[in-house]
Amino acid sequence: NKPNQAGLIAHFYALADAVDLPIVVYNIPGRTNVDILPATMGEIAKHKNVVALKDSTGDPSRTALHKALCKSEFNILAGDDNLALGFAAYGAVGAVSVLSNLLPKTVSNMQNHLAKGDFAGAREINQKIDHLQRTLFIEPNPVPVKYAMAELGLCEPDVRLPLVELSDASKKAVKEAMKLAGL
Repeated sequence: NKPNQAGLIAHFYALADAVDLPIVVYNIPGRTNVDILPATMGEIAKHKNVVALKDSTGDPSRTALHKALCKSEFNILAGDDNLALGFAAYGAVGAVSVLSNLLPKTVSNMQNHLAKGDFAGAREINQKIDHLQRTLFIEPNPVPVKYAMAELGLCEPDVRLPLVELSDASKKAVKEAMKLAGL
C-alpha cells in the first residue's frame, strides 16, 4: 500500500511508541514510491524517540525545510554519497555512506572537513572519490559495493534474489573507478 502523509505519521509514531530506542527515519521515495514531506517529517520528529532523518530524496535544499520544521536537536543525514557536500551546505550533520565501506578514512576525513565548515577541503576529497561513489550505483545497491568489497578481500560478492551478480561491463567500470580512487 502507498500510505498518505497521515498514515506515515501514524506508522512512525506506532514504531516509536513500541520501542525505547533512537529511530532514524529513512526517506527514499525512489524505492518506496512514497515521499515523507518536510511538514510530515516535522510531525514525526516531535516524538522523543525519533532523532534523525536519512534523506535520500536527492534534494539537499530540503534540509533547510527540515531544520525549520523539526526540533533543534533533530539531525539530518545525507543518504547519498555524491550529495553529502550539498546536504552539508544546507545544514546536514553527516551521511549514511555506501562508499565508507571501501574508503572509511577518506569519507570520515571529508565529513570532518564538512563539520568544521571547510568546504574547500571537503571538495578536494570529493573530487578524488566522486567517480567511484557514482559508479557504486551503476546497478542496484548493494551489488556494486559488495563486488568492490570482494575485490578487496573484505567479503563475498553474493547477493540475494531478486538482486543478481554484477554484469561484466559493470565489473569493469567498478574496477576502473576503484583504481582512479586509489584502491
